Parts: sequence; C-alpha cells; structure tokens
Amino acid sequence: ASGGLDSGDGIFSDIKFFTNDINHSIRVSMGWWKDSIFNGVWDFTAEDHINMAPYIFNFGFTYRGSKISPKFDTYYGITRETTFYFKYEPELYYPKFSKLYTGEYYFEVNPDLQPSWKWLNLTIGVDHIFSETVSGNFEVERKEIDNYIIWDDTDSDKLWSPLNIQSVSEAGMNFVVVWKILPELIQTASYNFISAFNNIEPGKAIPYLSRDKF
Repeated sequence: ASGGLDSGDGIFSDIKFFTNDINHSIRVSMGWWKDSIFNGVWDFTAEDHINMAPYIFNFGFTYRGSKISPKFDTYYGITRETTFYFKYEPELYYPKFSKLYTGEYYFEVNPDLQPSWKWLNLTIGVDHIFSETVSGNFEVERKEIDNYIIWDDTDSDKLWSPLNIQSVSEAGMNFVVVWKILPELIQTASYNFISAFNNIEPGKAIPYLSRDKF
C-alpha cells in the first residue's frame, strides 16, 4: 500500500492485493483532489489483472465525480517480438485549477466549465521489437467526447479561457520508433495525427488542443 499528498493538495492511496497465483492481482486506489475548479473530486479505481500467457487481461472500473466508468484492455503476444493490444477506457475528466491557470497571466477563469466525458475511448495497437536496439509502436484510436474542452478568446480581450464543445468525434493514429543508439543514449521519433469533428456545428473548426496542457 502507498499514499501521499501532492503539490495540488491532493490525497491519494494505492493498494495492491496478490493471490497465491503470481499471474493474478487486484489493485484498488482512491484519491481526493482539492485542487479542482469543481470544489474537490473523489476518485476510486478497482482493477483486476490476469496473466494467461500469451494473453493478459485487465478489467475494472473508475468512479470519478458522478460517473462510473468501466475499463477493459487485453494484450496478446503474437510472437516474442510482437504484441497486439485493445483498450476500452471511458473517462470523466475534471481539469485541475492549477493545470488550467497557474503561472499564466493571459488566461481567465471560466466558472461554467464542465468536466469532459469521454464516453467512447477505443484504442487498437501493436508493439514490435525490430532488433536489440530498435522497437516501435503503432496504434489507432476512436473517441466520442461530450463537453470537449478547448481554449478560445470569445470576447477578443486577448485573454484565453477554457470552453466546452457539447459533442465531438475524434479519430487518430500514433506511430513511435525508439532507437537505443548507446546504453546512455536513446533517440525517439514519433508521428501523431488527430481528426476531430464538431457534432453540434458540422464544418466548424475545432481549435487545436495540446495534449500536454491536459
């Protein structure tokens, strides 16, 4: 078991249970985040991990805020070098106040911001080891998101504020290659493509949202 306090006044605990079978474990975690524009958010997650080589299964659920989100992912070792995986992980996302505004003088608070509900979140991918020094990953993803969060300056006062788009469909792909040049030197190359569509106002552009921001 582990627990602690983070810089955003969050309290969390993490507990793992193991059966007599080393291929089966259960993980339970719980947290409360004071640093939320939603006046604190409770988070509870329970997961069951089962290793049935060449398959690995993880399933469970997360309770966050006001929703219960099931989650499931499976991995299949096609060969020693290649692993196929599938993930289904809906998510209710509550952005923290510190991540939205701290240290930035050109942002303004949006008291009406709603949490983002990613009710469909599918990922299919493959990991492959090409050699002792080169490995890669390719995946495709499909998402349906309610209250998608963007940044915009709607009143032209040069102050950006996070806003919600009621419904957004998103599809994309990711490709990563890792090259271990030396034991102390690793080079990574990646390509990411995302296509997002506004389901409420078709044809209206959706401002780019850096994944690093959230």
